[in-house]
Amino acid sequence: MPLLLFTLLQLADKNVTQEYGVLSFPLNSLPLQKEIAVEEDQSFELYLTSRKCSGDLDVRLGYSLCREEQDFLQKRKKHVAAALKKILNLEEDLKEHEASHMVPNDNFSPAIKAWFTH
Repeated sequence: MPLLLFTLLQLADKNVTQEYGVLSFPLNSLPLQKEIAVEEDQSFELYLTSRKCSGDLDVRLGYSLCREEQDFLQKRKKHVAAALKKILNLEEDLKEHEASHMVPNDNFSPAIKAWFTH
């Protein structure tokens, strides 16, 4: 369930803040087109407004990849495996978990060649 997280800060001195606490709201429980007042020790108020969104979100609300990114990585693994097989002159195809999805740099090629040729 997507959550909206806020870190509450308390002003201690000039330009110095201390963490006061964390608020979390399940996004699907927020009422549409209404203001929500959140008070803590009568020292501040937080107002939120949520609006119904008909399209896909442009913001990632978690650490998981979207479907399009997962599809891209699956396709890329096949291309990477084929390229590694060709570059390293391997006799057998690489298994899916052996195909790297890292971006190679100058140190990558000798290391991967040593790994697969031994």
